Amino acid sequence: METKIKNVISLLIGAIIIFLAGCFFGKSLVPVVDVGKVKLETKQEMLNGFRQKLNSKIEEDLLPMFVRLRERGEMPLTSLTGKISVVNVQNNTLKVKVSNLYEAGDFFDYLNEPNYYIKTVRVDEETKIVEQESRDRGEYIKEMEEYARKGRVGPAPEPYIETELSIEDLEEGWEVTIDTESEFKLEEEKVIQAKKIIIRE
Repeated sequence: METKIKNVISLLIGAIIIFLAGCFFGKSLVPVVDVGKVKLETKQEMLNGFRQKLNSKIEEDLLPMFVRLRERGEMPLTSLTGKISVVNVQNNTLKVKVSNLYEAGDFFDYLNEPNYYIKTVRVDEETKIVEQESRDRGEYIKEMEEYARKGRVGPAPEPYIETELSIEDLEEGWEVTIDTESEFKLEEEKVIQAKKIIIRE
């Protein structure tokens, strides 16, 4: 009887030793995994996959539209929209930064750093410079309804209130829309004569 008990105890001790040895060696053989890093890498892979799919969709569907717009942009224009980079009061000129259209490649890179044209715009005493402030929406809608009720005779109500400015009031970084006296091309290196400069809120 005593021999059997000793045998059972020996088997239990042996099993425990084997179990502990297995845990030790198993842990040493399995690579350590940083769960946080795996989650981060998984999120990055998901973002990269989304970015690739979106770029593919843009190239398939939107790029042809951008190409058509670019071809249209190579035709003479009579207005431009951009950001003032330089105001030269003495020479009555502005430098305006006009973004180019998307052509190809990673669309996100284009959004971060699109190509630009820097256009020189001349201002003279005939140039009208205005800041446009949106009118009260309810009031404007009422006037438009009244205008429609009367058969749309005469000029339509204006959606903006305009305040006249001078070149001295303009500041670098302002977004402007410029109507020009004559046609021009973005690719041309020539001074553009401004007919009207609009700053919106």
